Amino acid sequence: MIDINYDECGVCFRKFSLNKNKTLKKHGFVKTWYSGKTISKSCEGSGKLSIQYSDITLDIRLNRAKRNLEIAKQKNDVFLIDTYSNAIETAVNKLRKWNLKLPLKVA
Repeated sequence: MIDINYDECGVCFRKFSLNKNKTLKKHGFVKTWYSGKTISKSCEGSGKLSIQYSDITLDIRLNRAKRNLEIAKQKNDVFLIDTYSNAIETAVNKLRKWNLKLPLKVA
C-alpha cells in the first residue's frame, strides 16, 4: 500500500496535506475587506480530490482562466490576454498528461 500524505492542488499548483478520504485540506485563504468586515475565502481546490486521483481541480483552473481571458479580451489588455492564454495552455497540457496516467490503486 502506498501512503501519500501530500499532493498537488490543480487550482493553485501547490502541495498540501490530504484528509483521510484523500481530499485536499482547506488552504489558500484570501482575506478581503468589505464594509469594514473581513471576508476570508479558501482556494476552490479545497475539499476536492488532488491531481493524483482526479482532474476536477484542473477543470476548475481551466474554467477560471477562460472566464478571465474573456474579460481581458473585452478590456483589450494584451498582457492579460497573453497571461491567461498561457495559463489555459498549461492546464490543457496537464489535463492531457492526467488522462494518460493510470489511476492509482488504493488498498
